Amino acid sequence: MDPLNQILENIKTDVERKYEGSDYTDSYLIFLDIMGMKELVSESYKTLRRVFNVAEIAINIYGNISIGGGDNFLSQDQAKITTMSDSIVISIGSDVDFAFSKLVGISSYIIKNFLTAKNFPVFVRGAIVRGEIYQSGATVFGPALTEAYLLESETAVSMRCILSKQLITDNSVIEYMEASPAVFQLDAEDDFKFINFITKINKQVILDYSQSILNSDKPDSVKRGFKSEVHHLIR
Repeated sequence: MDPLNQILENIKTDVERKYEGSDYTDSYLIFLDIMGMKELVSESYKTLRRVFNVAEIAINIYGNISIGGGDNFLSQDQAKITTMSDSIVISIGSDVDFAFSKLVGISSYIIKNFLTAKNFPVFVRGAIVRGEIYQSGATVFGPALTEAYLLESETAVSMRCILSKQLITDNSVIEYMEASPAVFQLDAEDDFKFINFITKINKQVILDYSQSILNSDKPDSVKRGFKSEVHHLIR
């Protein structure tokens, strides 16, 4: 065999061996889309870095919480995170104890802290699902990712991180909802539950910023999401 072809064949074989035995993992997954990225990229690196640091900080915080026996609430290999431009994907295997609770805790931290990462709120839109996913470092793919992306892009519409309706009958989700009923809010317009990110601290900030967008010359496609946001805030 030609030496160059042999090198290429060896590389191909090594890569294939690397993933022998690998497969999808049944996981709880959240897909988050950072809104207004076109405006954000005009900011300095340090400013944008502070925004993206929020997700990593959230995972590290949960990783340093100790529970009975001295074990960490979240081990380093349990929560997998991939950042792709203006999107963040986080998954936790469904076989991990309290996987859904951990994912929601991390997600809530990220969503709420994005709102205060800059001198104006950074909104995200997203979806939480359960399904098969492969995620390792910068590589992430699988049916669950596609489902979450479609829910985020076609159904969430405004600055909501919605819960797949298929999860309403999931035992772990039911237990979590019973223990922490205030974490999710029901949108009466479409019956989707979404993470309640509005607090006494950020409510007025979000409302003022949303109103400023509605009173601006931004296109209707941008204003649409803020109209929904104001609706949730004032009702």
